[in-house]
Amino acid sequence: MSSESREEMFRRKREMEALSLVLEKLINDEPIDSMQGDKDTLPSKIRHQMIRLSDKMRGNEEQLIKDRDEIKGLISEIANQLRTPLANMEVAGGRGGQQRAGVSLYRRHCSIGAENSFSDGKLY
Repeated sequence: MSSESREEMFRRKREMEALSLVLEKLINDEPIDSMQGDKDTLPSKIRHQMIRLSDKMRGNEEQLIKDRDEIKGLISEIANQLRTPLANMEVAGGRGGQQRAGVSLYRRHCSIGAENSFSDGKLY
């Protein structure tokens, strides 16, 4: 085996080891330095693709966290909007069965579609 082919073999081995390291960092969610491997070689291109994939995955994860927090906030807001009207309906219902008074309080406190849902005074 010539010295050039040995050098080429060792160079490729180092490139593959570097790719393996990048992949391991990607799996472990560790930051990947993008300065290394700026040559126009296949391993370098693969490395850059892995970095882009890592960035995209982080962006997706951040969006999921943002969406989750937004949904939690909406659920909390809806729960707070319903808590008082429902408690008032229970109180009104306990005083001689005045269900219509409870529904009236519910209409006054809810702003989302209450008029359409309770047009005849019945709870659906």
